[in-house]
Amino acid sequence: MNLRWILGFGFAVVLGLDLWSHRVVERVDFLQVGQGDSTLIVQAGTSILIDAGPKNEFLDAGERLIWPALWRRGVRHLDAVVITHFDRDHYGGLESVLKRTPIDRLILVRPFGLSDAEKSYYTSLGFRQDQLEVILDSESLTIGSVELDVTPGLGGDDNLGSPYIAVAVFGEVFGFSGDAPSSLEARWMQDRVPLATILKAGHHGSSDSTSAPWLSYHQPKHVVVSCGRNNIWGHPDASVVARSEAIGARILRTDWDGIVSFRPKKAGQVELLLGEQSSSLLELFNR
Repeated sequence: MNLRWILGFGFAVVLGLDLWSHRVVERVDFLQVGQGDSTLIVQAGTSILIDAGPKNEFLDAGERLIWPALWRRGVRHLDAVVITHFDRDHYGGLESVLKRTPIDRLILVRPFGLSDAEKSYYTSLGFRQDQLEVILDSESLTIGSVELDVTPGLGGDDNLGSPYIAVAVFGEVFGFSGDAPSSLEARWMQDRVPLATILKAGHHGSSDSTSAPWLSYHQPKHVVVSCGRNNIWGHPDASVVARSEAIGARILRTDWDGIVSFRPKKAGQVELLLGEQSSSLLELFNR
């Protein structure tokens, strides 16, 4: 047998295995980015990132954690990135993601429009004006094959500016609330926002978020906390864990469980996968 043929065949097999291992699979992945937030949603050819993780003196989550996670999943393009609010642990990694992955739209939910600081920052990254989409009021938003129901916060650049975002995929509703405090959760309940079956804990599991009324309102099956290992704030607070368990929800934590991944199964069910850890030890320092 010709050696060149053998080598060619071997290369084709390796290439095929690589392509297979990087095939795009439908999923909702709460990525392990330390003390910050980033969630990847993939459904029917549409890929969306909600928040882009932190960037600080120790770690650029976009470069070290998020982009490698996208690459391993075969995601070479993002239909949209949604930034919940202008805190660096939510938008810091965006620049590095944008350098490596084309992004069609940057979506910001701001009832009073963008601040000058936000406009300056996002345009400095290279986003064109026609790529910036500012949501001023509650509305249903269609991005490719994914529907998002968005409800603004109270405006501003602080935690009260966080929106509530409900994403219905795979027969479940995933609820995101940024760093919203309990006072904002109370307002959203008055507005009768969509119920979430899988709820992301507000503000990384802070004691003043994911309140008992908010949990009782949703009755989620799972509560996902995105936080850094041994973080200096003690997130998630023991009270949030206790409140979640009291209603029968399972607490999932990116610091302990690694990437928290939900994938669709037959008959409208989802499969929970845990244990994929960040490949970078730098995540340990992002606290």
